[in-house]
Amino acid sequence: NEQLEPDLIIIHELIKKGRSLEALKELRMMADHYPDQLDVLFLWGITAVEESYHPNWTKEEREELLDEAISAFQIMLSKEPNLHRIHLELARVYFLKGKDALAKKHFKKVLKEETPVYVEKNIQHFLAQIKKRRPWQAMISFAIVYDSNIDKISDEDTIYIYGLPFTLDKNEDEDTSGTGLSLRASGEYQHKMTEHLRWRMGGNINNMNYQGSKFDTITILGYAGPGWSLNQTNELSVLAAFRHNQNSRTSHYQDVEVRIETSHLLGLVKMNTQALRYNRYFQDGKEQTGESYEARALLSLTPAFQAKAKIGQKYESPEFNDRSLSISSIEAGLTLALPQQINLDLSREEQRVRYKGNWFPYIEDGSSRRDRVSVFRLNIHRDNFELFGFRPFLSFEKEKRRSNAQLHSYKRTFIGLNFTLSY
Repeated sequence: NEQLEPDLIIIHELIKKGRSLEALKELRMMADHYPDQLDVLFLWGITAVEESYHPNWTKEEREELLDEAISAFQIMLSKEPNLHRIHLELARVYFLKGKDALAKKHFKKVLKEETPVYVEKNIQHFLAQIKKRRPWQAMISFAIVYDSNIDKISDEDTIYIYGLPFTLDKNEDEDTSGTGLSLRASGEYQHKMTEHLRWRMGGNINNMNYQGSKFDTITILGYAGPGWSLNQTNELSVLAAFRHNQNSRTSHYQDVEVRIETSHLLGLVKMNTQALRYNRYFQDGKEQTGESYEARALLSLTPAFQAKAKIGQKYESPEFNDRSLSISSIEAGLTLALPQQINLDLSREEQRVRYKGNWFPYIEDGSSRRDRVSVFRLNIHRDNFELFGFRPFLSFEKEKRRSNAQLHSYKRTFIGLNFTLSY
């Protein structure tokens, strides 16, 4: 912008002479008059960060200057989500403020792009400092949810046995839809043992409460085990876990689990895998074993566009009946950063479920049951929006099961307004 060029020259001269505060005052006024000029916004943010280093500022004044820089950079990203340099500058400001989760998020966005070696080394230094000064992480969230079919039951009321129809009596008061409140807390601590070896321990609590309490569920998980940083891009963990599940409809149970997790960064692709085996012990003395295998891939084409995929295989073998099952799943999705720092995350998952055993009378000839499950998911949130430190996001889920077994097909819609606080 030729009209702004003389003013920007004056600003640069003020900064060179060490009069950054005067420059900052001018830039504030220019940003008000020219809110679409990225060069003004960038200079405003950079100058606010540099001024925050001045020793005469109090802690509160320094925080205000850093917040000012964050505002400038966020405005830029709301207009141009693919500005790699701005993601880097924003990460640096969050690091200075001690907001490590947000700093890591933006640092890792830059790492997913083709960056010069010296920039990558600088980012790795910041990430190492974050891990060193805070070996723990925690998250607290709550959500107001609506579920149209909490118990995932069929709306069919007729079953055919030997060609004859039988109509089931349904209790009109047994409504499986409703609103509820979800509460969740999780945390992990990593104790460094050697340069590449650390001890991981953590857990989470998930409590779901619906109206009337008949669908209430609480799950408590704890885990511990060693984790190895094989190099800067590959990690391996072997974890032992204990899970307790208590709900209002079925028998309580406890799981004893062993998990193997890996993480790999291959250029623009990040891959995570998990292998799990568990033994489940029900309150009534019954037992069940199971195992699952999962691989996830995230391809970052730009900071504003990511593609993701997941494949999985799961097996369950109850010891109290012959209806063991296997689940094959595949999921694909996109993450988009839209203008105004609105993030859109959408995915589609397809599952094939195969049950063994005789399914008469639900299948008249007593053959095995086969299900197909389709799930569409959509999450929306805004990067720069917080309420008392909590980051809200809206989630939507549409699920449909088609089964060859009578009374087992269903449809379900889930909506949640979530609020998350990360440390």
